Amino acid sequence: MVDGKAIYRLEQIRRTYEVGGELVHALDGIDLSITSGEFIAVIGTSGSGKSTLMHTLGFMDSPTAGKMVFEEQDVSNISRSLRAQFRATRIGFVFQAFNLLPRLSVLDNVVLPLTYSRARFSRKEKMARGTSVLERVNMAHRLTHRPSQLSGGERQRVAIARSLINQPSLILADEPTGNLDTSNRGRVMELFSSLIEEGITLVLVTHDDEVANYAQRRICMQDGKIIEDDQG
Repeated sequence: MVDGKAIYRLEQIRRTYEVGGELVHALDGIDLSITSGEFIAVIGTSGSGKSTLMHTLGFMDSPTAGKMVFEEQDVSNISRSLRAQFRATRIGFVFQAFNLLPRLSVLDNVVLPLTYSRARFSRKEKMARGTSVLERVNMAHRLTHRPSQLSGGERQRVAIARSLINQPSLILADEPTGNLDTSNRGRVMELFSSLIEEGITLVLVTHDDEVANYAQRRICMQDGKIIEDDQG
């Protein structure tokens, strides 16, 4: 459900590293606009710059040069503390390895990001909010289970619920189906598609063409550049 409003703009973004005395251009002049409600798949071979782009969008890394505008704010050179604040409150993350804490229940894993929010929530408010997002991903029946008691697909649905807990502007998913079998991969992608219908904005990195086919827009990267942007 694209509403036409750009929530993120990258203009000539570069990220350069020095490796063994040589400069590596992980991002080499990236221009990209992400519109609210879009479902974007970023594809490309290993070393193409997909992960660096994801880290840059998610404020886990800073560009060497260029301009970044997020929610109409220039975030090109913001402080480390402000980047952490954006990560905690405005961006949701879903990873291939799920990144659930094994000793916590499903519900406690989901509400954990609220601990880092500037807003203060009572235990009751956290539980209500966590239960609500678990209902959205059809996992409310597993509230008290530990991650080890869940299938891979169930763990990823819990991770998606956690990414929603702070009502983010953008969800970034890094190979979210990489550890799933074909059946669970399909269920997770159908869940992502349903969230798009609710107005969520999603950027997903994948090596899997079948997964990329769920997206409305495919961006192909090579050598730190966007070489194709298929907006369907």
